[in-house]
Amino acid sequence: MRVFHLDNIVHEGERNRTDKEVFESIECIFKNECFIIEDTLRERFIPLLDKVDKIIYLDLPKNLLKYRIIKRYVKQKLRLEKSTYRPSLQMLKQMFIWQKMAGVN
Repeated sequence: MRVFHLDNIVHEGERNRTDKEVFESIECIFKNECFIIEDTLRERFIPLLDKVDKIIYLDLPKNLLKYRIIKRYVKQKLRLEKSTYRPSLQMLKQMFIWQKMAGVN
């Protein structure tokens, strides 16, 4: 089964894809018979929920999520982990915002 990380759909290296490019890519995903989409449930992707058969929501402790966000950022800055976006302080801040938007305070 193919797995699609929406970060890879939104970001292309240093460049953010346009909304048109993102949704064209998503339409291509839906042409697959079986697939998994992974994301933090950003608001722009909520309409996609009506198009899937199953939703698995991982409700992890907030401290664990914060730790993982920081760990991921450090590993990306040290080039120990690849990233489809530039790991900046602005992106780190945005990850904490998305975490809160996903209902984890």
